[in-house]
Amino acid sequence: MDDFLRLTRIEALAQQTQTGAAVTPAALNTAADAVIDTLADDAGAYPQINVADDPGAASDKQESARTAYVMTAKMGVYPLLAATLVCTALAMNAFSAANVRRRLYASPQHTGTMVMQEFAACALFGAIVSLLYWGISMALPALAGLPISGIPLPTLLYSGVSLVLYALVGVASGFMISMLSANSVAVNAVANVFGLLVMFTSGMAFPIDMMPHVMIIIGKLLPGWWFCQSIDAVNGMDGHIDAGLWLANNAIVLLFGVAFICLGLAFSKLRRSRPELAAPGATQLAEA
Repeated sequence: MDDFLRLTRIEALAQQTQTGAAVTPAALNTAADAVIDTLADDAGAYPQINVADDPGAASDKQESARTAYVMTAKMGVYPLLAATLVCTALAMNAFSAANVRRRLYASPQHTGTMVMQEFAACALFGAIVSLLYWGISMALPALAGLPISGIPLPTLLYSGVSLVLYALVGVASGFMISMLSANSVAVNAVANVFGLLVMFTSGMAFPIDMMPHVMIIIGKLLPGWWFCQSIDAVNGMDGHIDAGLWLANNAIVLLFGVAFICLGLAFSKLRRSRPELAAPGATQLAEA
């Protein structure tokens, strides 16, 4: 090390003599690079100095790739929920327009079957969006020059399934909102407020040990907390993959989806039993 620093000092002074500039930290870095290049080109020039690669550099990049992927996947807690909620609610509201509803009710197909077909189409859309986000989560570390091989395969597969299941919960929440006949402004407002609430209480935006206890309690009453916990269960840190905990957390996430669907069906039944809620103005028109 002493020999290397001595050579770096000599190189820096030589550069100062040639350029007349003062020796700065940047000039020292340049001099050190020049010495390293000389050592690499002619190993016998200074046999007392041996240049070796950092053995931990590769493992550090792999760990950075894993961390970047896990954080990006958990960041989907807001955009996936908001996007699928808005798209589902607006799509299903389009089928609830007065003229469209009259044509659908005149068909021989059962109304409940048509509603479930609409929901299935929105669920397919949500699954496609979540898979696209999954691909983006894998591409970002690679674009940053981090090795994708640093992400364990089980982490990739389990987290991908978590993203799909969470997107389906967003579709279910959009289905519930659509059954309330909310307009586009109200749908967007609900999506943003609900999505931000889920994000800030999920443990993704802040470290859990820094969150107030009341935020943790609220977070556990929302699907985002359990989604992030499912990702953490298979984050691959130190090779740790807890499939049982991942399954339990995703089961809770799916329970939220089931609850949203049940609420939506209850709202739908209420609308059918009270036509003035399903078609405002229809009662006054009938009376006229």
